[in-house]
Parts: sequence; C-alpha cells; structure tokens
Amino acid sequence: MAIDFGMGYVAVPRGLTQWEWYDDINTTRLYVHLLLTSNWEEKQWHGVTIPPGGRVTSIGKLAKETGLTSMQIRTALSHLVSTKYITQSATSKFTVVTINNWDSISGRNKVDNKVITNKQQGDNNNQTIKTIRTIKTSSSSSPSGDSEDAKTTTITPESFWVSSGLGQRCSPVLKAALEEYRAAGVEDALILQAMREIEKRDVKSPYAYLRTILDKAVAAKQLTLDTWQAGRRPSGGARPRVDRETPSGNDFLKNAGKRRPLKKSGVEKRELPCTTTLSTTETP
Repeated sequence: MAIDFGMGYVAVPRGLTQWEWYDDINTTRLYVHLLLTSNWEEKQWHGVTIPPGGRVTSIGKLAKETGLTSMQIRTALSHLVSTKYITQSATSKFTVVTINNWDSISGRNKVDNKVITNKQQGDNNNQTIKTIRTIKTSSSSSPSGDSEDAKTTTITPESFWVSSGLGQRCSPVLKAALEEYRAAGVEDALILQAMREIEKRDVKSPYAYLRTILDKAVAAKQLTLDTWQAGRRPSGGARPRVDRETPSGNDFLKNAGKRRPLKKSGVEKRELPCTTTLSTTETP
C-alpha cells in the first residue's frame, strides 16, 4: 500500500538524531509509531477522556502494529516513560499512552500563535495609522514644523518595525527582546535610532543586526540616545578628514631646484690579486 499524504503530517524534530535512544532501534521505532498513531484532538472512549497525543492500546496491539515482540515493547515503553517522553496509565482492560509536549511536536501551538500574531499585527497596524496621523497633526501645528521630535516621542519601536518594512509583523520574539532591553534601561529613542540606521543600510537580517547594536550599547552602558551617539566612532572607524591649506609633514620637492646633483665617487674599485701560499713539508 502506498503512503497516503492526505492524512496530514506530524513534525519530526531534526534533533531526534541526537536523542539518547536514537541508536536503540526498538525504542525509536515505537516512539515514531506513537507519533503517527496518537489522537490529534481530545476524544472520549468508553467513558475515558483521551487527551491530544494519547491513544488507547495494549502491549499485544503495539507488538502487532510494529512487528516487535511483547518483551521489546515493554522495554521500549520503560525507556520512554523513565525519560519522560511519554506518560503511561494502565487499567485492567487497556493502556492509555500519551506523548508529552504534544502541542510542540504536532505544531498546535504554531496554529494558536498564528491566530494571536494576526490579531497583534492588526493592532500594530492600527496603532501605526494613529501614530502617523498624530505626527502630521503635530507637524502642521508646530511653528517650526519639526516632525522629528514628534516621531521620537510618538512612534514606538514595535510600530516602526512594521511601518518601516523591517518586518512584516512585530513577532512575539521581537517584543520579548525589546522588553528585555527596556528592563536593562535602554530607552526607546535609542532603539528607534538603531532601527532607522538598519532601515537605511538595508541589511538582510534586521533582527540580528538590531540585537548586535543594542547588545553592544548595553555592554558599553550607553543606555540613552545621547550617550550612545557620543560614544560612537565615525563610520568605518576612520578619523574625520581635515582639509589644510598646506600639506602637513616635510615637502621633499620644496628645494629640489637648489640641491646639488649627486656625483659618483672618483675612487675606482681595483681588483686585488689573489695570492695563495703553499707550504710543503719534505719527508726525510
């Protein structure tokens, strides 16, 4: 019988190859079999609630399904239970085997996070629109028309991340990272300025680049925008260019016309004759 790809999928982590029981073929065989045969959703069976990731089975049934012996099934189950990869509850008639951390393995938490993320993205977009309207109002009412201050005080890093195109959404990971920096004392003005520079440079990984900038700022205790800008070196680490009317240093061409020409020495090199003295000793 061919594989039916229409029955859905189960996420198998790549770290399975580094699992302590991966080299035990019977334990790995049983664990993968349980991943593929466990209930996707909560079900009721004979008055018993079977949670997601669980299934009703028995030693003999698992042996028949996997081709292993009953002793091999018992040993594999003991490995999985002792290392807390499954939970096993037995009755006189059947056994309920439940895979731990089923939400992470099956991807159910990703579905929930997607719903939450879509709602958060909508809220962020609405907040961005309100912020832009506030900036326009502040700019038109201000005599100087300075909108930069309004941006600094009104736009949040979360809304700027989306409105500037650095990310399609403000992910929970980014939000958690920003809260950590705020807890460390980093002000929003510094975070916004770092995001603006990332936007200008058009980097491939804005999040990683932002973390690098802010981590260096925290390490240097530059938690405000003023201290951060004051402690930065010019672009590329080079010193600023200084234009002078006259070049610095010695001008070796200045007195070139007054110098005496160089002449070769009149002493000729003579080759000395090579003399060799041989001493002979007469033998009596």
